[in-house]
Amino acid sequence: MRRFARCASSLALAVSIGLFSARAPAEEAALRSYPLTQDTALQVYVPKAWKEQQRRVNASMPPTIVYQAASGAPFVVLVTPVAPAKPGEYKYLAQGLLGVGTELVSFTILTNDGQEAVVDAALELLRSARLVARKPGAKPAAAGGGATK
Repeated sequence: MRRFARCASSLALAVSIGLFSARAPAEEAALRSYPLTQDTALQVYVPKAWKEQQRRVNASMPPTIVYQAASGAPFVVLVTPVAPAKPGEYKYLAQGLLGVGTELVSFTILTNDGQEAVVDAALELLRSARLVARKPGAKPAAAGGGATK
């Protein structure tokens, strides 16, 4: 539960110092626009020293925009727009990245008052994650199903 509280505190701190507000463009940045829907686009100022790539799982999903260093020390910034929750639908957010073997798993937990057990269970689920080799020809688990045998 402490991790959840730290996440909420970090989010509040980020909002209070204006990390989520519109800012004037940094020097040597270019305005880029990424179509999201027929009516909307995400616009951001991207440092000119960064290279970018857009990845889409399929046409109905929003793109993940990947920024990397064009030169110098490597880094990766991933930006994926998601549909917002309806106003009042969720009160708390916990999210992060978890290293599982050689993979990174992104997670988001949305809850309301009195659902601390859901957060604890979700974090326990994530702690149990392991990267395993699949047997040749193994079929993926069905949605909502268990592990493949």
